[in-house]
Amino acid sequence: MQSRWYAQLMAGNLRLPSVEQMEKDIKAKEDELAWRYYASERHTVQVDWVPFMSELAREVGVYPPIWKYFFTDPKLFCALVFGPAAAYQFRLTGKRFNCRLLMETKLCYFLLLLGPNSWPGARNAALTVKERIVAPLHTNSTKLQTKSSSFLPKLVMSLGFFSLLYFAFICPSPALSNNVDKITTYSQLNLLPKMPFF
Repeated sequence: MQSRWYAQLMAGNLRLPSVEQMEKDIKAKEDELAWRYYASERHTVQVDWVPFMSELAREVGVYPPIWKYFFTDPKLFCALVFGPAAAYQFRLTGKRFNCRLLMETKLCYFLLLLGPNSWPGARNAALTVKERIVAPLHTNSTKLQTKSSSFLPKLVMSLGFFSLLYFAFICPSPALSNNVDKITTYSQLNLLPKMPFF
């Protein structure tokens, strides 16, 4: 994004703000870093990626019109708002720029439609970014179970659960019955071994 900003500046499509505005912006960012991070050499150049890229994209003119996609492309809207932040979103669109040198070619019209450095495959890349994030994690893939083989464990779990419910709540407990004197214990049945010291 920084190189895109610099290329637009060198092409004359962008202008630097005044020195006073730049110094004011630098001071505000330094104050925020001082308030947020521990004062060390490591944190002097640290920035948050998403706000930094969004700020540059707004200056270049390639920040995506997210609320427009809410109405025109809800699937892309959900991917941009709820999905991972990826640089593909800054290739979706862009502001028009001066292409005096390419005025005679058909390429100029194509570039005017797409904006600076936009990419026709950016929408598909933004929608499938999760697949590329997860792909390296599947290096040791195992065979997927079929639906028929996964039925037996579910059946066993269900039977175990309902058996537990039956014995815990439905099956009458001898201790809770009214005939307490009819309770038979192991000692009454003489099932315990006779010990000489008893």
